[in-house]
Amino acid sequence: MYQDTFLPITIELRIQSDRAMGCSEWQSRMGLVMDSYAKAVSNGDEQIIGHIKALLEFSAHCFIKFSCISSRAGAVTECFGNIRADEGRMIINSLVEERGLEESLEALSAAWAEHQPHNPGLTMAVHQSSPGGHSGHGHHHEHHHEDGAPCPVCGGHHHHQDHHHCQ
Repeated sequence: MYQDTFLPITIELRIQSDRAMGCSEWQSRMGLVMDSYAKAVSNGDEQIIGHIKALLEFSAHCFIKFSCISSRAGAVTECFGNIRADEGRMIINSLVEERGLEESLEALSAAWAEHQPHNPGLTMAVHQSSPGGHSGHGHHHEHHHEDGAPCPVCGGHHHHQDHHHCQ
C-alpha cells in the first residue's frame, strides 16, 4: 500500500430540515448517513479508509463532529453547543484508498438515497466539491442514475446561500 493511493476529497453540503431539530436528532440522522457513506465509499471494506471527518456547523459555537476510520466501526459523533437548528453547513473530508471525487459523490448519493425514506423533510445539496482536500470555488457536476433522475444529493444544482439558524 502506498500513500499516493489515498485521494483527499472535500465535499461541502447544505442540509435543510422542514423543522428545527436538536443535537441528538441531527447526530442520529446524519450519523446513519455517514455510516452508510463510509460503507459505500470503501466498497464494503475493499478500499481502506485513511480517515473520514465531517463537521456539521449551525453557527460558530454550535456544531457536530463526525469521524470514521473503518466502515465496520461506524462514525463517532460529538455535539458541541445547545442547538435547535433547521439548516446547517457540512464539510466532509474523505481520505480513502483509490476513491476520487466522482466515486465519493456517488457514495454520498447512495448513502443519502438509502436513508431518505427515514428522513422526510430533510434535504441535502452539494455546495462545493474538490479533489485535493480543500474546497475551492467548486464546480458544477451533474451525474445521473439508472432512472435518468438527477443525483438526489445535489439534484443537479448547487446552492450558494449562507443561512445558519441556531437557537
